[in-house]
Amino acid sequence: DKGGHMEKKPVPEEKVRRAELPPLARKLTADLQVKADRGQYVGFQFQNLKLNLLYERGVIKNYDINFEIDDGHIATKGSADLRHLDHIPFTVDPDINALPLEKVAPLIGIDKLPLNGPMSLKGRMRGHTGSSKELLASLNGNLNAEIGPGILSKIGKVGDLFAKILSM
Repeated sequence: DKGGHMEKKPVPEEKVRRAELPPLARKLTADLQVKADRGQYVGFQFQNLKLNLLYERGVIKNYDINFEIDDGHIATKGSADLRHLDHIPFTVDPDINALPLEKVAPLIGIDKLPLNGPMSLKGRMRGHTGSSKELLASLNGNLNAEIGPGILSKIGKVGDLFAKILSM
């Protein structure tokens, strides 16, 4: 810390390794089924969880997850290849109905969103992980989103911009 700023130093090359699965995970095959009446994840409470997952030697061949949050419902299917952890190819088919936005905000690291109300989202996306830039560049597919009815609170320039767009 020098005057309140962190100095970034490159990682020595001998410490840079490609992230990979442990040997057991590279040999493991599993067909997992989970049901839970209720649960909590990072303060996020949910009900009626159903998860089916087929895993073979580092590849999630398919997963199907379904649960409820308050009056909202989340279902998604997809797959992911975990054999190269630096760039994980994935597919996701979300089907989200009436999910309260204020419940999701803490999960994505936002204290307070400029709008609230129920959100619905449906579609199919493919991509791969990596840096944020790589992830966004790799995304391919379509998503249809609907938010509301709700309240858009004014929060500086961003709130003004939303208000101007919505007033048209």
